Amino acid sequence: MIRRFLHCCFLSYWHPGTGGGLGAWLDARVRTMDGLPVVPGRTLKGVLRDAVDRAERLGWQDDTAPDGRWADRLFGHPATAGGPSIPGLLRIGSAELDTATRSAVLALNDDEKQAVLRGMRAALHQTAIDQTGVAKEGSLRGIEVYVPMPLTAPIDWIGEDDEHAATAAFAMLARSLPLVEGLGAHRTRGLGRVALTLEDRP
Repeated sequence: MIRRFLHCCFLSYWHPGTGGGLGAWLDARVRTMDGLPVVPGRTLKGVLRDAVDRAERLGWQDDTAPDGRWADRLFGHPATAGGPSIPGLLRIGSAELDTATRSAVLALNDDEKQAVLRGMRAALHQTAIDQTGVAKEGSLRGIEVYVPMPLTAPIDWIGEDDEHAATAAFAMLARSLPLVEGLGAHRTRGLGRVALTLEDRP
């Protein structure tokens, strides 16, 4: 198996998706894994697929491009009329804190762990204002976010054991990464600014 690591360096507050609300205080809490930050692999897959698709439309592929579209080959595509679904050649894992940090936090006692987790989060509140400058009734909304931090996700080549093909695929993915400006919810509203790089090591 050939593996690369997607490094996600968040540059702003970010919200990976909701784990539910918290009464009148927060409408959307952050999703966690063992209480720690995580960006699910399926979220990354969608963003990366879109980036590769746009890179192809911009003509960023090189002369190693295979027959057919890179986006479909790398991430698969659903069944069409009269045809089966086609699996992709990459398996995208979830983005998490590095192993040493995760282990250190999880080894803390409950009080210490909760203190560290609180330091990773913040609450943002917003409200809609009408034309007179008064807050609209019922428009106050709160969202829990994470502070900027680095996360890493494994990406595995699961196609045939062909290092040349895997290298070409990862090269196309790496060329597409600058097209990803944000990750997570509300990324079109300023949250989730991120810099992505693809590396051989975690």
